[in-house]
Amino acid sequence: MQQYCNRRWETADSIETLYLECVFQVCVGRKVIMTDDQDYSQKLAMKEKHSEFLGLPLDIEHRNPLTFAIAHRVHGQLMRPEWAINSKTLTNRDDFTNNILIETQSSNFSKYSFAEVNYPMLELGLKIPMGTQAF
Repeated sequence: MQQYCNRRWETADSIETLYLECVFQVCVGRKVIMTDDQDYSQKLAMKEKHSEFLGLPLDIEHRNPLTFAIAHRVHGQLMRPEWAINSKTLTNRDDFTNNILIETQSSNFSKYSFAEVNYPMLELGLKIPMGTQAF
């Protein structure tokens, strides 16, 4: 991170906080929310915030376009997961100032350094409608 994406700022996270953020975002981005849940709108907003840009599955295989990337949520700002040192619960995480996004390398490269207002246009050009049947 220090060599590429976050080279303008001092790295303010550790391996542990990055790991926590990866697990958190993958779980939140993939969770199923029941419509009768009392916190439905809040959970839906959080899911949309942490979902993969193109809806692709994440992978850990080297040189695979689906390999996950730790990226900026908003380009041009410090990358920080905002977990407290020695975190034990979710209350130790500040989602408001968090600027890290876990997404596929394909999504990360496609967004490049475009402004966030351009993301819907990028999505329209990149999403390919596919059937749900097995091939």
